[in-house]
Amino acid sequence: MKKLYLIIAMSLFPLAIDAQNPEWVNYMNGLKVNCISSEANLIWIGTIGGLVKIDKTTGEKTFYNKANSALPGNSVNSIS
Repeated sequence: MKKLYLIIAMSLFPLAIDAQNPEWVNYMNGLKVNCISSEANLIWIGTIGGLVKIDKTTGEKTFYNKANSALPGNSVNSIS
């Protein structure tokens, strides 16, 4: 029944469902976001796979983990 509703919604509102950028990038290395913070034009996302920095102005994404930064481990549980 849920699939039928989705098909009807997609046929009635096709433009409302399309994403602006259909490209998905997985930075999480897992299924859980532990924390998120915003600072000026930056968004910081802590996951079990590392830390993601997104620049809201340019859209540039940077991924930090134990292998490429000074993080002591991959799981980021808080951001300050």
